[in-house]
Amino acid sequence: MTKKIFFILWIIFFIGICENSWACRFWAAIGKEIPAPIIEQQLLTDEYSLKSLGRINRNGWSVGYYEGTNAVVYRGKESADKDPAFNKAVKIVSELRPSLVGSHIRQAASGCRDVVNPHPFIIEKNGKVWVFGHNGVIAKNILIDLIQEDYLKKNPPSVCTDNPPSSWVDTELYFIYLLKMIEQYKGNVVEGLRKGLVALEDKIGGRGGSLNFFLSDGETLWVFRKNNSLSYSYDRDLGVSIVSSMPPNNKEGVWQDFPQDVVGIFSLNKTPRFEPIRSLP
Repeated sequence: MTKKIFFILWIIFFIGICENSWACRFWAAIGKEIPAPIIEQQLLTDEYSLKSLGRINRNGWSVGYYEGTNAVVYRGKESADKDPAFNKAVKIVSELRPSLVGSHIRQAASGCRDVVNPHPFIIEKNGKVWVFGHNGVIAKNILIDLIQEDYLKKNPPSVCTDNPPSSWVDTELYFIYLLKMIEQYKGNVVEGLRKGLVALEDKIGGRGGSLNFFLSDGETLWVFRKNNSLSYSYDRDLGVSIVSSMPPNNKEGVWQDFPQDVVGIFSLNKTPRFEPIRSLP
């Protein structure tokens, strides 16, 4: 193989990696007591741990959990593979054996960049503390139109507000929109998400949009996949469910492909269930 051909193939391979990594990465788990080794291995030491993926998702990291009804999140500005604070945060959280934990590494593609990773975003609303992390890019003008001016004025973004709307992060607008829809359906989370996501997909049309997210109120984990990769595992013996942008390891039979266009509902010691956002024919 000539050097020229090798160089072209390397460029194609590199572009493929960049395109696949542009959308951040997230990992979340729920169970009565999530074993510390699972958290540490999948976030720090597995072949495709979030730490290892930090080398191509370089705009910060976060690790969070619920302490009672309150969300506690550690955040960093450097890439997870370079920042020793990421290791420390993971170990602190894992030793608590939390019932719900999430982690995110950012490849900034919307809004402010030179900040600690704002994912997961946190909003206290209707007596609950909600957290939300996203993997993808959505046109902000579409989200602003769906939220509508009156609601946005009463519920403005609270992160990266120095030069709106260019400084706003699409994820926070996505979060505000979905909470609006949940409110509209009187707190019925699945119905609010279904109606909101169908309306968003219809608005986006053929212009794409990567809509993967995780959402929690501290008791339940709701997850959605649209376009970007997403996998999940469920250990019935441990009663632990995990979702990950890509499997941290290649353990046979552990990971399953998360279906497209469904909301996954993960609860303590319950088998995951999946609700299509559109009615089946």
